[in-house]
Amino acid sequence: MADHANTHADRQRRYRKRQRDGVAVYRVPAGDAVLLALIESGQLTESQALDPTRVEQQIAAVVAEWARRWASE
Repeated sequence: MADHANTHADRQRRYRKRQRDGVAVYRVPAGDAVLLALIESGQLTESQALDPTRVEQQIAAVVAEWARRWASE
């Protein structure tokens, strides 16, 4: 039997760790305009924009930076 890297137990472990760390995951639809904005702002290259994990990480980084700036005003 093949070793499955993404088992239910693994997902649960990651979920509980996020809860302990105070991190929530939200699914947000993002269209081409978001990808284009990330590329044109230099946040991602065109090839990086083809990687959904990379895009998700960069969107999270942009939102975190926005929150940090908003909180400091």
